[in-house]
Amino acid sequence: MILKGVYYARPTERYLSVERVRVDGRCEECGGTDIRRYPAFTARGPKFVHKCQACFALLREEEPSIEEAHPPFWPMTRNWRVSRAG
Repeated sequence: MILKGVYYARPTERYLSVERVRVDGRCEECGGTDIRRYPAFTARGPKFVHKCQACFALLREEEPSIEEAHPPFWPMTRNWRVSRAG
């Protein structure tokens, strides 16, 4: 399958990174207070995660909003009800 008209510029940075925003809270696993929120791709789709930066325990997952642009594209069928047929 060829996607025509979908082009992304080649990154110019040597390393790509994601902004990890500090949020209030305490880790239930290690007691750490350095909790960050950032976009991630999970087995259940794109999410925003809250993770402890000391032990990387997952504390919370959130659905991204359209305004947050994660991912930068949305499938037409996003938020459609799923049937057993798929």
